[in-house]
Amino acid sequence: MGLFNFFKHKDNDIIDVIFSTAEGGMKYYEKKYKSNNKGANFEIFMFSLVISWDYCLNEGKINTKSNLAETKITKLCDYSKALGYNLDLIEMTEFYMARYKFFKKDINGLRNSNYPQTKQYLPELSYRLICNNQLLRNETDVLEADWNDNDTEYLSRLVEFTGKLLDVNNWTINQLMSKRIS
Repeated sequence: MGLFNFFKHKDNDIIDVIFSTAEGGMKYYEKKYKSNNKGANFEIFMFSLVISWDYCLNEGKINTKSNLAETKITKLCDYSKALGYNLDLIEMTEFYMARYKFFKKDINGLRNSNYPQTKQYLPELSYRLICNNQLLRNETDVLEADWNDNDTEYLSRLVEFTGKLLDVNNWTINQLMSKRIS
């Protein structure tokens, strides 16, 4: 009994750390960038959740081959839904799994970008979701939404947003590293 309780407690701790870090990322974004858009803030929460999950996977803190992996994912989804309900964003709580794919693509793009040696990756999917229309569900809808991509003002906003997103990414990773997750 003691051995199983130890592992159960450890699993819950990692999920609690991921969730609290993601929620902290959302609050960091709200405060630093004075964001009062609940939908955008919730998207930042989901972005931070993906960063946190990915970090823990890469660090070997989560074993996706274990029987508990599905339970962990379900618990994160439940936490996310509860937060969405608390923010009166009921319609957005169902987007979590679709967002994972979007945000993971942009996180990888940002990580693999080596500016100034290469071009800076601009996370356009995340920008469009967080800043423009949080209720778009799939990648095609997001990319085909009516925006003028050749507009220099749009590009300027996208570059500014990239800096904010990198800031949230760095804050989230620093928080996870400081917690020394075991």
